[in-house]
Amino acid sequence: MKLRRRRGHRSPGLLDKQTETGYSEAVKSKGIAYILLIFAGLSGAHHFYLGRPGKGLLYLCTGGLFSLGWLYDLFTLGRQVDEANTRIYGSAFPGSRTFVIHHEQGMRPSEMAGYSAEKQILMLSSHSPVLTVREVVAGTSLDVEEAEAALAKLSDRGIARLRVDSEGKASYDFG
Repeated sequence: MKLRRRRGHRSPGLLDKQTETGYSEAVKSKGIAYILLIFAGLSGAHHFYLGRPGKGLLYLCTGGLFSLGWLYDLFTLGRQVDEANTRIYGSAFPGSRTFVIHHEQGMRPSEMAGYSAEKQILMLSSHSPVLTVREVVAGTSLDVEEAEAALAKLSDRGIARLRVDSEGKASYDFG
C-alpha cells in the first residue's frame, strides 16, 4: 500500500491510500458522515461510507436498529470517523491513538523537540507498548532517520525488542 496525492481534487492536501485492489480510499469526513446519518442514517448509509458494509446492511434491514442505533450514532459518529481514518491510515492520521495520547498529555509532537530522541520514544511507549517507525515519527518530533537510529539504540540496549512479522513489517516491543 502506498499513499499518494489525489489529482484533480479541490483539497490538494488530502491523501488517498492506494489499496491492493487498485482503488483508493480517501480520508473520511465527519461532515459527510453526519449528513449521511441525518438524511439516510436509518438505511445505514454512514456505515457504508465508513467502510463497514456489514453494519450498514444490518441498519438497512432493521431501520437503524429500530432507530436506537441511529440515536447512538448521533452521539458517537465523530469517534467512529476517527477510527475509520485510523484503520485506513494507521496512527499517522491526526485523530488516531498516537495524537490522542499527546492531546491528553498536553503535548504536541513539536513540543517534544526539547527531549532526546530516546526520551520521546519512551514517553510514547508508556501509552503504547508496541510501536512502529511510522508511529514514532507521527507521535514525536523525530524524522524517519532519527526514529530508526533511536529505536535501534534502544533495541541494542535491551530496552525494546525488534519484531518482524511475516510480511517484513518491523515493530518494537517495549513491554
